[in-house]
Amino acid sequence: MRGTLKRGRMANAMGQPFDFLLLGHWHTLNFLPNTIINGSLKGFDEFAMSLSITPEPAAQALWLTTETHGRTILLPVYA
Repeated sequence: MRGTLKRGRMANAMGQPFDFLLLGHWHTLNFLPNTIINGSLKGFDEFAMSLSITPEPAAQALWLTTETHGRTILLPVYA
């Protein structure tokens, strides 16, 4: 969340504000208020183990965004 705040400030200063920060391939799937952290189709591996990440099934983020309501549906898609 702190990283999202810092990146948001930087983007605003550059005149490029964003609604959501999308991060990919972090070996763990998270839907946060202003951030989506995508999982990995590879799943748990040596790299994830080196980061001491709790093992979880291989998954990718799927969401629906509408102009009226913003993000409305947030789903994990398991490989």
